[in-house]
Amino acid sequence: MAALLNPEYFRETARGYRSEADREDDPDRAELFRELAVAFENEAILHEPPRVPPSALH
Repeated sequence: MAALLNPEYFRETARGYRSEADREDDPDRAELFRELAVAFENEAILHEPPRVPPSALH
């Protein structure tokens, strides 16, 4: 379960989908893999810890 909260999990999955899209001969399936990659990249962004400027920590 902790892996699902890790942004790197989503990035790695997105890389896998992009790789699969590059290998795919069927254009529709390739597009599907690209869309999945974008969705997982977006999830990675959502699961990143908030970025707080150092000045806000004082």
